[in-house]
Amino acid sequence: MKFFIFTLLLTIPFLLNAQDYNKFGIEKSSGSSLVPLEIGSKAPEFSGKDQFGNQIELSEMVEDGPVLVIFYRGYWCGICKRSLEEFQSEFSSLSSAGVQVVAVAPEVESNIAKTVNQNNLEFSVISDSDNSIMKKYNVAFDVTPAYQDKVIKYFQTTLQEINGQNDAVLPIPATYLIDTNGKIKYVHFDIDYSKRATVKDILAKL
Repeated sequence: MKFFIFTLLLTIPFLLNAQDYNKFGIEKSSGSSLVPLEIGSKAPEFSGKDQFGNQIELSEMVEDGPVLVIFYRGYWCGICKRSLEEFQSEFSSLSSAGVQVVAVAPEVESNIAKTVNQNNLEFSVISDSDNSIMKKYNVAFDVTPAYQDKVIKYFQTTLQEINGQNDAVLPIPATYLIDTNGKIKYVHFDIDYSKRATVKDILAKL
C-alpha cells in the first residue's frame, strides 16, 4: 500500500504536467527541452536580417547596450499582437534606458512583414523559420494536432504554411534580457502563452 501511494505521488506531477502541455498545444515529447536558460549564463549567439534589411548579430548588439530578445508565435496570434503593441508603445522608454529590442518568430519573412505592419513596429523583427534561434534558447516545441486544427479553423491556413516548414513548431513566448557582457540578466518563460513579460518588469531589472 505504501509503495502504491509513493508511486502515485511520483506519477501525479507528471500527469498534471502532461495535461498542462496539452492545454497549451505542446506535444508532451517536447516538454523535456522547454527549460529556460539560466540567469547569469552566456546568451547563445544568433544572427539574422530584420525587416529593415539590417544584419542582426547579438555579439555586436551587446557592445552598444543591453538587448531584449522577445519570442512570439506569429502575426495570427492575438495575445502576441497585444504584447508586441505594449513593447512598441513603450519603445521610447526602453530606448531611453539603452535597451535594444529584437523580436523573433518562426514565421517566414512575408509574414514577419504582416506582424510589423499590423503593429507599426519600429524595433527589429527577424524570421527564425529554421527554428535555430528558438532551439538555442530552449523555446521551440512541436505543436499538438488539436492546436494545429484550431489554427486551420480560425485562420484557414496551417502553421507549416505560415512558417515555411514541414513540421508545426512554435516557441514558448519567452523574453530574455541580455547585458553588455552577453550574459542573461532577466528571463520570462512560461508555457502559458497568456502570460507575458511587461516593460515595467524589464526596466526594473536594468
